[in-house]
Amino acid sequence: MTQKEVTSWATYISTENGLRRLVGLVPEFEGKQTRPHAKPYFDTDLYMVHTLMLASSVQLHLDNCVNMKLSVAAKKLVELVSYLDGDDYQYLDPVLAVRINSA
Repeated sequence: MTQKEVTSWATYISTENGLRRLVGLVPEFEGKQTRPHAKPYFDTDLYMVHTLMLASSVQLHLDNCVNMKLSVAAKKLVELVSYLDGDDYQYLDPVLAVRINSA
């Protein structure tokens, strides 16, 4: 391996480990809550954190299309977007569009 490949691999592993630690620290997203008079019906901050973590995971694993981490993250990201109603699309971070279009 060349020095550039070693550096790239080390950066990849450290980024993956950092993302794994971050995912372990953030509480699970429970989805929509049953609060009939409160809109939106979910924790918007937690929603945005989870969407950005999943988008980061997709971006990190793009080089290896057979990696199950890419498939799982993309599927979970689609599931999160499906939680939204017509009035809730304002909670999607614009960075997601850039990340998804660059894939």
